[in-house]
Amino acid sequence: FAAEIAEDARAAAFDIADGALATSAYATEIAKYMLHAGFGEDRAAMIETLGSGMIAASADKAEGVAAFRDKRKPAFKGR
Repeated sequence: FAAEIAEDARAAAFDIADGALATSAYATEIAKYMLHAGFGEDRAAMIETLGSGMIAASADKAEGVAAFRDKRKPAFKGR
């Protein structure tokens, strides 16, 4: 689907690339997973990957690793 027609395709492609480079790589990755899920890709794998990514980026995960390293009980905060 085309939202607009560019007179200079190369310049338009560079504009799109510049916009993509200005975004968070993490956010771009999540957006790709969401698009693939919408197109009927393997939803279970997508959900697992998204969930794992969310956990990996959580403060609780960092606390768990720190507690393990420090040989203490973790103080999870639900974040």
